[in-house]
Amino acid sequence: MTKQKLCDILILRKGDITMAEKDNTTYIWQDRKRTIFGLPLSFTVYKLTEEKLYIETGFLSKKEEEIRLYRIMDLTLIRPLGQRIFGVGTIHCCTADKS
Repeated sequence: MTKQKLCDILILRKGDITMAEKDNTTYIWQDRKRTIFGLPLSFTVYKLTEEKLYIETGFLSKKEEEIRLYRIMDLTLIRPLGQRIFGVGTIHCCTADKS
């Protein structure tokens, strides 16, 4: 990866609305899964574009899931007291699939 590409990748925090570019894909938002005390200590990365949500998991063995936003039927936000203190929460997405 070139130095210019590294400069183009932005890790967006809560409240940021700027966009990042990586491999000609414009991301509206991207962040890592936050576990203990709201710290990003996992190997899960979430990326959102205008049309899709990407979920990348794993360290040595990588897995990438792609969810088209028009298939999302229901969203649930769960924020117990511990998660609210650290400014995080759990979003549960229910999607429809043709198969």
